[in-house]
Amino acid sequence: PESLAALEAAGLAARLPHELANPGETSHGSAIFSRHPLRELEGVEPSGYPFVMPRAELRAPGAEPVEVVSVHPVPPTGSGAVSTWQEGLEALPETGDPGPPTLLVGDFNATLDHRELREGIDRGYVDAGDATGGGLRPTWPDRPVRPGVIRCRRTSGRASNGSSPAARRRPTRRRWPTASSCCGPGAT
Repeated sequence: PESLAALEAAGLAARLPHELANPGETSHGSAIFSRHPLRELEGVEPSGYPFVMPRAELRAPGAEPVEVVSVHPVPPTGSGAVSTWQEGLEALPETGDPGPPTLLVGDFNATLDHRELREGIDRGYVDAGDATGGGLRPTWPDRPVRPGVIRCRRTSGRASNGSSPAARRRPTRRRWPTASSCCGPGAT
């Protein structure tokens, strides 16, 4: 709640007037902000999941709708948390689901070294960092005590109704060529 209040006090609504916010204590909350209208959809987090992962349909003028998911599974920091983290990743939309193209944006608490993230991308999503040549961008830890060395915040997308992996990926790469800009320090 304090982070949301700080964003509001800083004038975020002037730039991004549409919001779907589910503030939570510490890192359990999440939000989607947009300059275009949002329609809230059912969140993707499993019932009783400790973190919220809101989902919305974004409608930009003159474009087809896009589904946006604010991804933030529990970090896999202990033996009990690993299965909860896996459950959060498994709850993300399948690429074969009917509907609009999907953007998965947020903190996956994973790197490409994690099999679960690679398997999720292989279902038909495209990693924005790879698609744009952005490569590794350190995002964690974000404290100045030590340099950031792990890229946990990612953007992935999929096109709807593609008949092959190549067909699904081509529109996704054209549609969101700069999406990885949200994933690193100093991003806007």
